[in-house]
Amino acid sequence: MAKNKRGSELSLSVIVIAIIVLIVLIVMIAIFTGKLNIFGKSTTTCASKGGQCSEKISGGLVCPSGFATVPEKTDCQYACCIQAG
Repeated sequence: MAKNKRGSELSLSVIVIAIIVLIVLIVMIAIFTGKLNIFGKSTTTCASKGGQCSEKISGGLVCPSGFATVPEKTDCQYACCIQAG
């Protein structure tokens, strides 16, 4: 009796493909939920942009005069201020 070799190859390849798809899915979930930070946190810190976190100043100003607000979201509570000019 000859074994059906083609049938066993097909099921093995299906299992291998399913495992690869599962690994890719887990990595994508980790990236999109923030559990896996590929790009690093150094790009979102105020210090990496050359600025300093600012507290709210009376009169509604966040950064003192001569400083500008960094437009990107950083780790500061109010604003990241860099020297203008």
